[in-house]
Amino acid sequence: MIPKDERDVIRLETIWNLIHQVETGDIEAIVPEVALHECFYVLVMRLKIISAEQFCIAFSSILDFPGWRMLNQDQTVYFRALDILELHPRIEFSDAVIAARAEAYGAELATFDKRLLSVYDGPVWQPSAAAE
Repeated sequence: MIPKDERDVIRLETIWNLIHQVETGDIEAIVPEVALHECFYVLVMRLKIISAEQFCIAFSSILDFPGWRMLNQDQTVYFRALDILELHPRIEFSDAVIAARAEAYGAELATFDKRLLSVYDGPVWQPSAAAE
């Protein structure tokens, strides 16, 4: 981010201070799942500030910060989702999370999305012959 005015400079300093405190564990940041999705969308898809690979590297580090907590979620799912996304940067972050969560639960993945199926190594749901 390039600061445009004094307000932006103050905001940027405030953000970096907050991130540093989370990184050192001085404070705990409890983050809802949707916040990661929004960060990916804004930084990678909309503003195109960073690539999907850069996002994965940065957020893998952030998820490891002592003060970082996912709200009601298992962080290991997100580490796996970032691994999937880094290997397959053309899929969406939400698809990587879906694949990682299905993998974690050992669930059959029910989707017609060919990209999602191409990154998922677990069992895939198949409609029964009677349903056809």
